[in-house]
Amino acid sequence: MANQDITSTVPQQIQYLYNMANEHFNACDYSRALSYYTRALDEIQSTANGTIHLHQLRYDIYLIMCDIYIQQHELTIAQKFNQQALHIANELKEEVKIPSCLDRRAAIKKLQCDVEGALNDVEKSLDMKLKLLGGINLEVSESYNKIGQVYMDQYRYDEAMLMYQKALDVALTVLDNHSHHHVATLYNNIGVVHYKQCKYEAALLIYQKSLDITLSVFNYNHPDIAITYDNIGRVNADQSKYDEALVWYQKSLDIYLLIPNFNQIVIATSYDNIASVYYNQCKYDDAFSMFQKSLKLRLSSLGYHHIDVARSYHNIASVYFQRSKYDEALCMFRKSLNIDLSVYGYNHPIIANLYHKIACIYLTQGKHDDALSMYQKSLNIKVSFFGPDHYNIVEVLNCIASIYVDCLCKYDEALAMYRKSLDINLSFLGYNSASVAESYCNIGSAIDHQGNYDEALLMYQKSLDIYVSILNYNHILIVKLYNNIGLINNHQGNYDEALAMFQKSLDILLSIVDHNSCYTATLYNNIGLVHTNHGKYDEALNMFRKSLNIRLSVLDHNHPEVTHSYNQIAAIYGYQCKYDKALTMYRKSLDIELSILGNNHPNIAVIYINVGFMYCKQCKYDEALSIYQKSLDIYYSVIGYSHPNVTTLYHNIASVYIAQSKYNEALSLFQKSLDVCLLAPNYNHYGIANSYRGIGGVIFLQGKYDEAISMFQNSLNIYSSIIGHNHPCIAALYINIASVYEVQSKYDKALSLYRKSLNIYLSVYDHNHSSIARLYRNIGNINHAQGKYDEAIFMYQKSLDISISIYGHNHLDIAHLYNDLANIYYTQSRYDEALLMCRKDLNICLSFIGHNNSKVATIYHNIACVYFQQSEYNKALLMHRKSLNIQISIYGLRHPDIAQSYNIIAVIYDELGKYDEALYIQRKSLDINLLHFGLCNESVAISYSNIGLVYSNQGKYSQALSMIQKSLDIYLTIYGHNHERVATLYQNIALVFEKQSKYDEAVLMYRKSLNIYLSNYHHNQLHIARLYNSLGNTIHLQGKYDKALYMHQKSLKIMLSIHGRNHANIATLYNNIASIYYNQCKCDEALAIYQKPLSITLSLLGHNHPDVAILYNNFASVYSKQCKYDEAISMYQKSLDIRLLILGHNHSAVALSYNNIAYVYKDQCNYNDANVAISYTNIGFAYGHQYNDDQEVSMQKSMNIGLSTLGHGQSRCCQPA
Repeated sequence: MANQDITSTVPQQIQYLYNMANEHFNACDYSRALSYYTRALDEIQSTANGTIHLHQLRYDIYLIMCDIYIQQHELTIAQKFNQQALHIANELKEEVKIPSCLDRRAAIKKLQCDVEGALNDVEKSLDMKLKLLGGINLEVSESYNKIGQVYMDQYRYDEAMLMYQKALDVALTVLDNHSHHHVATLYNNIGVVHYKQCKYEAALLIYQKSLDITLSVFNYNHPDIAITYDNIGRVNADQSKYDEALVWYQKSLDIYLLIPNFNQIVIATSYDNIASVYYNQCKYDDAFSMFQKSLKLRLSSLGYHHIDVARSYHNIASVYFQRSKYDEALCMFRKSLNIDLSVYGYNHPIIANLYHKIACIYLTQGKHDDALSMYQKSLNIKVSFFGPDHYNIVEVLNCIASIYVDCLCKYDEALAMYRKSLDINLSFLGYNSASVAESYCNIGSAIDHQGNYDEALLMYQKSLDIYVSILNYNHILIVKLYNNIGLINNHQGNYDEALAMFQKSLDILLSIVDHNSCYTATLYNNIGLVHTNHGKYDEALNMFRKSLNIRLSVLDHNHPEVTHSYNQIAAIYGYQCKYDKALTMYRKSLDIELSILGNNHPNIAVIYINVGFMYCKQCKYDEALSIYQKSLDIYYSVIGYSHPNVTTLYHNIASVYIAQSKYNEALSLFQKSLDVCLLAPNYNHYGIANSYRGIGGVIFLQGKYDEAISMFQNSLNIYSSIIGHNHPCIAALYINIASVYEVQSKYDKALSLYRKSLNIYLSVYDHNHSSIARLYRNIGNINHAQGKYDEAIFMYQKSLDISISIYGHNHLDIAHLYNDLANIYYTQSRYDEALLMCRKDLNICLSFIGHNNSKVATIYHNIACVYFQQSEYNKALLMHRKSLNIQISIYGLRHPDIAQSYNIIAVIYDELGKYDEALYIQRKSLDINLLHFGLCNESVAISYSNIGLVYSNQGKYSQALSMIQKSLDIYLTIYGHNHERVATLYQNIALVFEKQSKYDEAVLMYRKSLNIYLSNYHHNQLHIARLYNSLGNTIHLQGKYDKALYMHQKSLKIMLSIHGRNHANIATLYNNIASIYYNQCKCDEALAIYQKPLSITLSLLGHNHPDVAILYNNFASVYSKQCKYDEAISMYQKSLDIRLLILGHNHSAVALSYNNIAYVYKDQCNYNDANVAISYTNIGFAYGHQYNDDQEVSMQKSMNIGLSTLGHGQSRCCQPA
């Protein structure tokens, strides 16, 4: 319209103003265009006796101004200009001009959500064009195009595609040159249909056609090209190809920014597009920055009361919501609401959408009633606007249903709403649509909550089949379906199937998004849940840490997902009996939740429950009862007295009473729980089963065995009807009943049930599972009681074999040049082979060149290094002295090589704790180096650094830092700031800070060092791996376990690529990783990982080595935390035997071993298994207590040795060495 020719009858000044306006319009500079159009209208108005051409020009200008105001959402003004244009068309009696006015009126109605009115106008326009122009005309093509756009707003995608295709056919017939802008636009619109139908490949293909034409028509910096870039970006974003989406959105933005005085509102929208990608990547700071840029442009262009400004407030509110800043989010949503209310009034879909968003915040804050109220407001508006069976009400129906499922346990009401959504989706979209698939998924979720797993799986499978048929397989929605199916398999105890589903989900996800995505964290978390149920606590801890690391990297540290990770890690610590660590994690979680949600939220109640359970495990029963009461008060005030969570809490409180032997009080609470569950509207089957089980446990402890069996049987019957017969919960109930029979001396019946339970575990778990080991022990107890000692031993041995196999055991190689092979073996930590090669090398050298040769000195030096790595320090000293004597005989006492030998001998003394001797020899080395090289020399710097490290080991940290600083000053002078020697010094400084517990400073130094190496070397370099390990150790000491684990794993990946699997460095890394798991109370994972360094160390150093003793000690520490006291004592004894052999009886390490054994005896209690894999209750039954008289003797031994070697105040070692 803005490019049409004006006749020569138009006055020159008006012609000029009109042409200038068109120029600005085509450049999307609408404000200047409007100014010129207005001036042109003023000139026309002032012209006496206006000609027909001037009237036609006014008509054109009015339509163009209408288009501009439509673009700016100034609909009232747009309607005014359109009406004026229509008035002129009627005055001129030019019927052909009326359809253009109808088209504008339809566009305005669309923006006012009057879709039916818009459709009526564009159909009228089409009829007039067909009558006046015939069927083969570009104006007719444009009408088909506009009808297609209205159909798109009505979700009538197939009909829209038909209209667009008609428009395209007409255009291609009319136009000789198919490379026309109108054709490009139609291809673009067809691409949008494919996009809406999730046919992404087809959409991209059509968009590319549109782009090719547009590029041939315009230059590369035209807005229409940017629009196509935006559309391609949107397809990539929907496929979770966020990096690709950002590239396309950025290309679009770059075009807009290059156009002088381009429409700031379009640029703002471009910022929104980029922000939306950052938002989906959980890069909320980046998203916030982009949304703020967008808001700033809109405010400057539109003022404070425009609906586009409202959209910006809406977007910023969404970011605040994700960052758990709920008050700020509400403030922004309300700003948006106020603007929209002033524009649209109260009964408009946009207002309904804002109520919807506000409801989401209330829901997250635990204000379920407020959330429901807002959702209902939203629903009422949409029903009144669209009707009760319109597609636009589906989303709010789903949200209300989700509250019924997740918060109110009103599953039947939820299912009714989900099924209504399904019916609407089917009527609007047909069977093969993403929305129908979503409905089946939602129905599956509600049924899943009811415990009808098979039916839920059927719904999920229906959903998955639809998604697979309409989407690229690598799509986030398919990822989520596999995740849901995995969760059901986990609920059913089908752990292998669950892991397979989660892994499928993860593989697809990692193929389409960056590793650090929020949903990746969710999947790692879910895999961790399976490992937890499988009893693989180390693996679970690893997964939960991975999840936490991602969440910490992409979310605010005060985000609910971060607290969720802390809770999961805490739970693993609880399973591993690391209760203090568990409490630390729960308190971290609690602090965050309190800061977000306040004191009276169900999430706070859940954390209090978890804290109470840890207190119970620590036998701090009063503290447990107090914290449980806090939780109960919250539940009463927020969710009422009959919610399933309340009954679960009754069980927890009852478990405290059981531990206090207050059986009547416990029984009363279980009965209260049972009554609530029986009276619940949805008849809580799980709650009933768990209540029967709890009652059975109490009356068993009261000696009412037959009644106990009856209660356990009731529970068993309910569970069997819900989850079938092959589930760990069923096995646990068989164990409960068998325990009663065992007490009644009904051994055959007990044995039969234990074997039933064993068969279930064998079918569900890996055969080397701790639950299976415990069952073999239970069967052994029965055999023992029956006098079947060989069978009992066999069962105990099977149990023992499984426990040992959890940790594992494990080396050999040779070549021709002994010296080279020795060096390789040394590098690979294959010390026995290295020694063999060194000795072969030595024998040859001695036979040919004699003893007094530098080569022989080097061989002795090499042998000494091997002994040092084997911790055979006396042998190492002997070899170094042999080497030193040869060097002195050759070079004399003041040679630099002598200084180097002194330096190495000093390192051994330092390792032995003989710090004064180490300092004396280091100073001898320093004196020689100063004599030969002066102050500014690398050898002198090495001496200063080594002296500093000795001071550090003595605890003289200021002297240590002073010496290392001297060394650093020399290196900086010689090499500058970016050299590996400087990096090494930063590491040494870090070590001192670490010993001072100045962990932040230590991390800073390590990172300085790391940055130097990263800037100088390939990332898979040994020094970089070591630095990642050092960073991991320090971050570990800060209690940042997930970050520490991430660093160790980065180090491990590099080390494995350099050394292979059987190397001392690999053993060290596995030990570090295991110690993190230990500190996270993921004992099973820790044990599994500790087995790796043990196997490597045994293969490299043999059985009688201090490192092996340390590892056995570490195993024992884990066992002790798991309350596996027999295994702990066995491991501590192994460690003690090695230390006695190597160190003698009067050594602090020996005292430590006795001390550790003593504390195991002191802590030793045996509890029969009670609660296996029950997710709705935490009840333990204590069946007896044993006390070991040997503990005092062992403790006294430890005290005597400790006093003789360490002095008073030696404390118990409670962490792995």
